Amino acid sequence: MTLAAILIFVASMMLSCGKSSSGRTVVTFWQFWTNPEVKPIVQQMIGEFEKTHPQVKVQLGDLTWADGHEKIAIALAAGGGPDVIELGSDWISEFAASGKLSDLTAATQGLADSLLMWDPAIYQGKRYAVPWMLGTRILFCNRTLLTQAGYDETFVPKTWIELAEAAAKISRLGDNRFGFGSNSAERHRLYKKYLPFFWSAGGEVFNSNMTATQFNSDAGRKSLEYYLRLSANGLVETQARIEDYFAAGKIGFVISGEWLVKKLSRMERSFDYFVTTMPSPGGKKPGVSFAGGEYLVVSSASKNPDMAMELIRFLVQSQNDTMFARATGSFTPVNIQSTMTYDAELTPIAKVFQQQLRNSRSTPVHPAWVSLEEALERGIEQALYKKKSPDDALQTIDNDCAAILKKYATQ
Repeated sequence: MTLAAILIFVASMMLSCGKSSSGRTVVTFWQFWTNPEVKPIVQQMIGEFEKTHPQVKVQLGDLTWADGHEKIAIALAAGGGPDVIELGSDWISEFAASGKLSDLTAATQGLADSLLMWDPAIYQGKRYAVPWMLGTRILFCNRTLLTQAGYDETFVPKTWIELAEAAAKISRLGDNRFGFGSNSAERHRLYKKYLPFFWSAGGEVFNSNMTATQFNSDAGRKSLEYYLRLSANGLVETQARIEDYFAAGKIGFVISGEWLVKKLSRMERSFDYFVTTMPSPGGKKPGVSFAGGEYLVVSSASKNPDMAMELIRFLVQSQNDTMFARATGSFTPVNIQSTMTYDAELTPIAKVFQQQLRNSRSTPVHPAWVSLEEALERGIEQALYKKKSPDDALQTIDNDCAAILKKYATQ
């Protein structure tokens, strides 16, 4: 979307703030759930909130992950924007540091013990967001292709070597079959597939005082070379295309989330699959995966901050959280009191997601993370397409990140 179109969207949504023609208080809420399975549930919850708060009108604004960050940034920079905003977990510190988010530390005291994964919501010791939806990534494995490649029905890749060797054997089957689904440089996605290997190799993104990144390190080289090894026996494509190939029985392994389970459960498949936690270098314990989610924040410019917070509390109540998790297909509800039940096929899958979430990490809390992730993805892409050696790519990443961090430090 062009900048002009974004400005028109932002202006039109900002005009709706304040009071409605009926005198009701208008609380604007920008969110990303636009698909036909989830948005009606969001609308249903909003309708229930309005019934219990007849003096309030909640106005929804729909965002997309392609340009939602830009729309939010423009609206907040203009000193307005919606009252409540859904943010990706790695965006919170950016907007908190700029003073555009309300400090919710006191307002969330009653929620602190009932919701999971608060770390991304905390910046400089204060809570600026409320967890709304959590997710992690696990390894999806095509059992049929593994059997054709000579593995027995009990094989589960636990080590990096086992996964790489199995991917290579599947790739050698030919006939447009691939061992591994490797992410291309798709915004907000590639780094989520690389960092788990980096973390599992013992890597830490920042030094102790967060003044420099540490990708040009033993952990960086080990993990990038391993990702390149998997990619050499795989299909390098967008996440959607990789998942389409897996659903067609053409890829041995993909790293994905709950949405792929939903997709596979709704189609007739010519293959069997199973899921497992991320492999680790040695296999003695599960590998680390990426954990992220969607969080709800209140704009510091909101004219109705108390009612905005009241809406957030309503959305994360256990009954609403359960309904929302079912709609989104999440196996990791945010409210610890939410009760989820699954059928015989989904129960073991849910357990894998829940186990992996306990062995997952979210991105470091830094206001410049969105820019840093772009530098990371750009460097991985250069190595992936052999434009640079792994060592040169990692050094480039650290150099580019150093420039970003220096610029941020002087702002």
